[in-house]
Amino acid sequence: MLKKLTVTTLLAVSTNLMAMNYTPQTRSNNDNGTCNIALFNNNISKSSITLLNMSESLLTMSQLLLASQQNGITVNKDYVRAMLRLSDDIGTMADRIGTMADRIGTMADRILETQRIQSKNLALTQKNIIAAQKNLLAILHK
Repeated sequence: MLKKLTVTTLLAVSTNLMAMNYTPQTRSNNDNGTCNIALFNNNISKSSITLLNMSESLLTMSQLLLASQQNGITVNKDYVRAMLRLSDDIGTMADRIGTMADRIGTMADRILETQRIQSKNLALTQKNIIAAQKNLLAILHK
């Protein structure tokens, strides 16, 4: 009876702690409505780490349950169901993080394309300024 109580208590406390530790990260917008990419990336990193920690805790709890059951200890099936729901929630969060990462990839691609265009324009601007300076110097030397 003591072993059953210990396993049940461990599962209840661990499940509740895991649920309380999850806080969804939201995007933050600056004044003109565009997403702050650095903050967005930071939130994704935090969410990813939280997700990893929760999945590791879930794995540990499931291993404890399996070991307990193999040692003849009765496992409360309500906690097993709660762990399965939590596992499903973790999967949903992983999907959302994947979607956010895809969006960041798209934004990064757009930023790189903008930089390519601006670099070409800058090179042409520099070329024009140098040519104009040469022309003006030629005028001064005549």
